Amino acid sequence: MRLHPRALVPTRQRSLARSILGPAIVLAAIPFASGCLDAKGSSDCLEHVQRTLHVSTPADPPMQFRIDRCLVDVDACRDVCALALQRAEIFATPLDCRTQFSSDDVQLRVTYEIRKDGFNCPVDVPSPQEGGVK
Repeated sequence: MRLHPRALVPTRQRSLARSILGPAIVLAAIPFASGCLDAKGSSDCLEHVQRTLHVSTPADPPMQFRIDRCLVDVDACRDVCALALQRAEIFATPLDCRTQFSSDDVQLRVTYEIRKDGFNCPVDVPSPQEGGVK
């Protein structure tokens, strides 16, 4: 017969650990419960955006290099999407990137998140090193 590992811990030690760790676990969960999530679990602070971008080929050398890598390695396609987003002046990290190639065009379906100014949402405050208020 094999005992559960908790069975080997005396009851007094288990109740002590529960009384010490219990409040810590509750306090750790408060920021998640009081943050930006609504009752459905979706976020009021972040919005998923899906956008289709097109890149003509052959492209400029930095983009063409990324496209060529994407043709060989699917994991490298995120770099194509990241550069395309940057050039479209969308400063976000791609969450998902789907590529479709034709003879003179690369179609990119990019999913990324943008912050919304919802109630109870965190606000980024730049540090003094980043040019914020000193």
